[in-house]
Amino acid sequence: MKYTFATVTMLGLLGSVISAPVLANNRHAESMLAEQGDLSMFYQALRNTGVAGELKENTEYSIFAPTNAAFARIEPHAYPCFYSTQCRADLAAILRNHIVPRNETIHDLSKWGGNPIPTLGTHGLYVEETFKNDYEVDGHSVLSQGGGEHVSVYRIDGVIASDADMAKFRRQPVADVPGAVTEKTVTTTYHAPMATPPDYVVPGGSSYNSSDDGVRTTTVTHTTTTDPSE
Repeated sequence: MKYTFATVTMLGLLGSVISAPVLANNRHAESMLAEQGDLSMFYQALRNTGVAGELKENTEYSIFAPTNAAFARIEPHAYPCFYSTQCRADLAAILRNHIVPRNETIHDLSKWGGNPIPTLGTHGLYVEETFKNDYEVDGHSVLSQGGGEHVSVYRIDGVIASDADMAKFRRQPVADVPGAVTEKTVTTTYHAPMATPPDYVVPGGSSYNSSDDGVRTTTVTHTTTTDPSE
């Protein structure tokens, strides 16, 4: 998995939504999400907002997980509060709308017809079979259809959120007040040669792209978020 600089920045920002990541109570959901590299932003967002801790061990789920490419379209300059501590409750509300507390095949979910499928959130989902064996959920394409015994994770190409939902994130975080955030961007330059380094970016940490070998220079933008109330 190769990350663009924009994706690197957003991974770091998503990691700053809340200071203490929360592991999923449901080990099936934890393992299925953690092993898919192109779902790392969704997985980290679940942990950072605490939604992962709301997944009960003895409950089955169908999870519609936006890919990293889907999150990359939510740009920090357009939706700055999407990546700040101040809007973590609003982000958690959106994430819950991606999780159905039942494990069904995508085909069975499409048979609900005009009835919304209940989620952990306030927004029910609509799954449609647009063509034979091609499915959409709320207008977003379902990229993978394989289910699990207890938890099914369906990769989708967009974040399920209305314009009204996303409008909340256009607010600029307010700095220098209790509970607010101050964002600082630091640019670091790495020089190679180096052995094949990892492409994965730890939210809140430095990263780089190993798209080639040999001598090269890579510029990485690393965004950190601090809470002045701490």
